[in-house]
Amino acid sequence: MAIQKKSVGKKATVKAVTAKKTIVPQKVVVPIPPPKAKKRTLYVHYSSFHPYMVGQPGGYSDFFQEGRSAANGMLISPILLPVGSAMKSITIYYKNNTEEDIMVLVLKHHVQHIAPSGEIEVVFITCPPGTSSPDNFLSVTFNLGSAGKILDKYMYFAEVENMVKTGTQERVLLGMKIVYTEPA
Repeated sequence: MAIQKKSVGKKATVKAVTAKKTIVPQKVVVPIPPPKAKKRTLYVHYSSFHPYMVGQPGGYSDFFQEGRSAANGMLISPILLPVGSAMKSITIYYKNNTEEDIMVLVLKHHVQHIAPSGEIEVVFITCPPGTSSPDNFLSVTFNLGSAGKILDKYMYFAEVENMVKTGTQERVLLGMKIVYTEPA
């Protein structure tokens, strides 16, 4: 600051003050939105499913492009998604020219409770019989809503029941599609 003296008469002196401008940089705070969860799709080929053989005879049959069936009618596959992701929908691809449904269960099992009673159903999907041109490939999509969150310390798997393949009957699994979001 500069101070100047001015004379106002014989007896008084007034001091005038001139201000020096100082520019202070302002901080601008822009909120950063949280990262959006990325939508992903996982396809599970039928060859990833294997017989569920607790006290039952095992074995499975591959029918190349026509799917997979098991001797005891049950197949199982792990669902390998990162902890924190969320399954949004599951689509089951199958063939079923019989009068019975194919049942698909998505289960979770706590890593510290290794017992058949330790399984918890996440979703139960019914795959009804039907036909479609040209190859009778069918699909059922199930939306999970908030039930599909992948929790820590749980193992997730899909269990397919009531499979059969004979000369005239066909209840076979062709595959599965899981639409999910990654953890942020």
